[in-house]
Amino acid sequence: MGALIDETIKRFTTTFQLLQFPVALRFPRELEAMYEAETKQARVRELRFTQTAAVGYICVSTVTTHALIPDVGWLAPKLLLLGALIYALPIFILGRLSGRMREMALFIVNCIISNIIIGVICLSRAPTAPLAIFFSFLGIMYSNTTTPLRFPYAASFSLLTLVTIAIRMHFDPVVSTNIAVVLMFMGVAGTSGALLANYRMERGARLGYLLASKGALRQFALKRDREELPTISGTDALPGVATRGHFDRR
Repeated sequence: MGALIDETIKRFTTTFQLLQFPVALRFPRELEAMYEAETKQARVRELRFTQTAAVGYICVSTVTTHALIPDVGWLAPKLLLLGALIYALPIFILGRLSGRMREMALFIVNCIISNIIIGVICLSRAPTAPLAIFFSFLGIMYSNTTTPLRFPYAASFSLLTLVTIAIRMHFDPVVSTNIAVVLMFMGVAGTSGALLANYRMERGARLGYLLASKGALRQFALKRDREELPTISGTDALPGVATRGHFDRR
């Protein structure tokens, strides 16, 4: 295990290999299982807090959304509240899911609420409707930096949301080309920064875990050596019998 940890640390800290191995920020299978087992409780607590805060944010945004797309009426707030209910479901089951299923559930509910927001905006023909796109951009940044999703899921969610927004604005007659270009530029720029922050946070957390595990193994080895030292010093290595010093102590 010590050799595996050393090799993984080397991969996470070598610039050339960083471009090859830890793009998905995953350990080898055995080490990944240990990481999940030892960090699961802290991860679940963090996600429950951030998911609850996000549900509150979605509920509050219903008022602003209604102001930006008044022609949709109260359908927009109702759909957003439905999205908030769906978004809250994982809070109650996160502790029962495996690591992969937990992260996949978060990815799915994020995609659902993002598509609900974009779908609500598509129903409007108000001139202020394009401004509501910023709620989707805020959702990307929240999911990447505050929740945060694991990096592979964060990257997939960000890409899917940006593509969906681009398609929506391309076929919307209300949005001019200039506005669409500006909005997409801002969205891509903000998403890139959020993804970079997500990558650095997760890489730092995983590298910290590796270094802590290496230190724990070293402490264990030192403790074992101290316990074995009296036996080693009291036994002759060649015949395997007690030494004169051991005889005198007894």
